Amino acid sequence: MMNWLRANDCLWDADESDPSWMLHTAAERGDEASVRALVELGVDFNKGREDDGDTPLYEDAQNGEEALVRFLIMMGADLDEAQDGGKTPLFIAAELGEGDYQVEIVRALVKAGASRNIWTDVGDGQHETALSIAEEYARANSYLGPHAEIAQILRDAARR
Repeated sequence: MMNWLRANDCLWDADESDPSWMLHTAAERGDEASVRALVELGVDFNKGREDDGDTPLYEDAQNGEEALVRFLIMMGADLDEAQDGGKTPLFIAAELGEGDYQVEIVRALVKAGASRNIWTDVGDGQHETALSIAEEYARANSYLGPHAEIAQILRDAARR
């Protein structure tokens, strides 16, 4: 594995003794070639990081890496694995809603079967679902922009 990664310039000062750390670093950086190589070489892509529990799918949903989200879904990633703060990949994509790429990430996660009804602690004793957080941001933006579209995707999925 290390030889392939070195030959393809995929190590970027990585701790070569910890393939899981390498996968998380690649996911955070949106390094599609490295993520694909590490997953295909058998690195556990459902393992959360020790410091915060983020999985590669969560990191890619958070960072708007649509191609990597679709790849990890195809490989069988746990769609509802929450990081230590309780946020799932669907929740973080719905919460951020920064552009068309996160709309497509929400669409891909919903289509793959991500749970839309997981309640997440957002602080001050309040809990939200992916839909409720998307609707909250949509209202704040006069129902314009990505959050409104994300909320509609989640409402439509609930009707099926």
